[in-house]
Amino acid sequence: MIVCMSRRICVDLYSEIIKLRPDWHNENDEAGVLKIVMTGSATDGPEWQQHIRDKRRREGLGKRFKDSKDAFKIVIVRDMWLTGFDVPSLHTMYVDKPMRGHGLMQAIARVNRVFKDKPGGLVVDYLGIAHELKLALAIFAAAGLKKPDISILSEEFLSEVSQLPQKNLAVELLRKLLSDEIKTRSRRNVVKSRLFSALLESSIHKYQNRAIQAAQVIEELIGLAKQMREESAKGEELGLSDDEVAFYDALEVNDSAVKVLGDATLKTIARELVETVRRNTTIDWTVRENIRANLRVLVKRILRKYGYPPDKQEKATLTVLEQAEVLSANWAMA
Repeated sequence: MIVCMSRRICVDLYSEIIKLRPDWHNENDEAGVLKIVMTGSATDGPEWQQHIRDKRRREGLGKRFKDSKDAFKIVIVRDMWLTGFDVPSLHTMYVDKPMRGHGLMQAIARVNRVFKDKPGGLVVDYLGIAHELKLALAIFAAAGLKKPDISILSEEFLSEVSQLPQKNLAVELLRKLLSDEIKTRSRRNVVKSRLFSALLESSIHKYQNRAIQAAQVIEELIGLAKQMREESAKGEELGLSDDEVAFYDALEVNDSAVKVLGDATLKTIARELVETVRRNTTIDWTVRENIRANLRVLVKRILRKYGYPPDKQEKATLTVLEQAEVLSANWAMA
């Protein structure tokens, strides 16, 4: 369920999604994957009329939405309480501005991943996105950026920010975007998110203590953004999935004692860790000491099997278990 702040945003978002997935559209209430549920009047424009539904039509769509065998999987609502379309068991995505470009593509990609494995029920979990967007867009407006691409991985955007005359505003903009990106990555890779968080904190701390000027901290933050962009491409370069990269990083691959194992061996360990953790965790495993203890034994066994340095095994095991806790939570939601 996608809850939007206004009816116009509902219609705009619907149009953007349909551009990407034309086959999801159908004006018939009994067909189609995607619907808007909102109130309206006869004075509303023709492009809105197909989305205006009375109580009877809302109830009909509600029944379709709760049926796991039905093709109807996504509902955009102006307000689920005002429209009477209340499905409280679903996670919700809040949008207060029409999404376009990179952000929308990410949302649709996640929707596709959910649908690929689970035929019933939509889960798009971006709680709190409305507040974050308001703050980011306010900073953009103050900085005078037009139609910004807020992805910190965009070279064009980083170049534009570096040239802003209001350097203090540029610092705050980069700090916020980097912080948000690190928070997102912390749900996938604890090692790298911890590293990036420390680097961000160090740069901001130096700036706040006047150890470096605004221009210097902007340069550092842009460098950090580029480093994060390079990390995003790491999985493809290594031939590993995102989950496997997370465990690969947990192995302290840059430590000299670990490095001697060779990249091929470290990748093999990472793949085996993902497979083992997936097979031996349950939804409540983090609070069940027997499962944690068993997983700890299995992780150490894998490390010994491939000759991981004995004096590094304890720390690596703790990091792997911490990483397992984050990823297993994602797996449970998928």
